Amino acid sequence: MESTSIEYIAERECDLAQINGLLDSKGYGIAMRKNFPHRNKLNTAVLQMQESGQITDLKKKWWREKRGGGHCLTSGGGAAVEKLTLDNVGGVFVVLVAGVAVSILYTAWEMLWGIGCTAYKERVPFKRELMDELKFIARCRGTVKPVKQRHDSSQSAHESTGGDDTPPYGGFVPTIITTTHEKDQP
Repeated sequence: MESTSIEYIAERECDLAQINGLLDSKGYGIAMRKNFPHRNKLNTAVLQMQESGQITDLKKKWWREKRGGGHCLTSGGGAAVEKLTLDNVGGVFVVLVAGVAVSILYTAWEMLWGIGCTAYKERVPFKRELMDELKFIARCRGTVKPVKQRHDSSQSAHESTGGDDTPPYGGFVPTIITTTHEKDQP
């Protein structure tokens, strides 16, 4: 919360405390249109009030004395500041542990889904594909899994025949024939 607002509210609500000092201290300004004729007079008056301590006195009056201010003052002159303990920041660790647990579950689900899709495409048992994946992970080497060679019964019978159609085109190699048109000839 913005520091001036937290100071004002902390004077009235005793359950609220500001922990540590200010992160980034900035002053306030008065917005005026460009070339406003009274700008220099206002700047001078505010600087004089600041130098004489009137602004500090006004803040003390309205923050600590008026409208319920000063209700939560202790003998130290401000709201009590507690040290950071596990009770104060325990929620951060709960969120962290919950996030890690959700990410582990999502990663496991994603891995099993990928293994299931691969097993379906390759027509291999899910258990075998899972074991291969876990072995690859356990080796902790490389980033690319080696390509598996399929050993389907239809493929092995086809390879053993040694027929003409063993290559993808059955021994036929396509060629490109170029011709010229009659207009191109002299």
